[in-house]
Amino acid sequence: MEKIFHIVHTIHVGGSENVAISLAEGFKQNNQAECTIVEIFKTRGNYSDNLKEKLAHKGIDFLSLSPFSKRISLLIAPFILLYYCAKKRPTILHAHTDLPDFVLSLAIRLNSGLRKRVRIVRTIHNTKLWYTHPNVGAFVEKMFVQDFIAAVSQAALESYKKLRIDNNLEVSKTNCVIYNGCVVPEKQPHSFKINSSKINIVYCGRLVYQKGIDILVQLINAVSIKFPDQFLFHIVGGGEDVILIENITKELKNVIYYGEVPQMSSKLYPFDFLLMPSRFEGLPLVTIEASLSRLPVIASNIPGLTETLPTNWPLLFDINNQKEGLEIFDGIVNQSFNKKELQNTAFAFAQARFSLQSMLDAYSELYSN
Repeated sequence: MEKIFHIVHTIHVGGSENVAISLAEGFKQNNQAECTIVEIFKTRGNYSDNLKEKLAHKGIDFLSLSPFSKRISLLIAPFILLYYCAKKRPTILHAHTDLPDFVLSLAIRLNSGLRKRVRIVRTIHNTKLWYTHPNVGAFVEKMFVQDFIAAVSQAALESYKKLRIDNNLEVSKTNCVIYNGCVVPEKQPHSFKINSSKINIVYCGRLVYQKGIDILVQLINAVSIKFPDQFLFHIVGGGEDVILIENITKELKNVIYYGEVPQMSSKLYPFDFLLMPSRFEGLPLVTIEASLSRLPVIASNIPGLTETLPTNWPLLFDINNQKEGLEIFDGIVNQSFNKKELQNTAFAFAQARFSLQSMLDAYSELYSN
């Protein structure tokens, strides 16, 4: 039986972490492999604690490579990873996103024999790779040679290829697109302050630059001015841009901030629309989960994200053109969109493209290659 280390940034909210956990759960249930979730940074907080309890309950092991700050952890983590590799002897090291790639690349530099003992699998989860630290990206990529590459979308795969070519590195011959898999969320009780006399819009995800939190705030302000007392905005998540959300909740009465909410995919059903103004995405799970919850998605028209929605989806807008976003909200107010049709179209599309079993089968084939 294969022994797989899924290396992630943290055991916390995030699409790449969710994919790693879904793979671990699926392979455990099917008795296909022994999986361990390996986080670079030891996470703290209710959300992380609940997630770890869930993993323990399902019999899935997890490890933390460092309890220290981010910078110190990135230096220590490769040594601790090598220690656990020697102790537990995994047969596959599967890295999810840039920082796990960084740690794994350093581990290979420290012990070149590691490549002979394990297979390296990398999932490319984004369309912007090392965009703030291109030199670090080049340093990392040099250590990966003909490894197994799975991209979460066609856009993410093209970004990986471009990164390799731009750095005069050979593109791995074993590369493919494996769409993230989801199941139809089971409804769970919630404590959201839904106002049935208003149109309830939810944002849920990390509060960071990539997700366009500043764009979200600007759009909420514009919508609130143009359509007073029509919309109620619910914000779920945490991150470095939380101050922007905290400020707008003080300025506007139609914005409610909840912090991080566990098992959010099972609590999307009471809202009217999901708002996703991201700057870039690999393949966001939340839009898929929303479609499977019959929650129509208002989203930025960007590569990766558009692969999660049906062709010619009418609720897409250019994040650099606020007028387009306002036109969608105008259409919602004036009932220009057939909401039932949107729900049914998106649900059918998500069920067909993003099957959890299809994802598990594809990775099983990749691991056994």
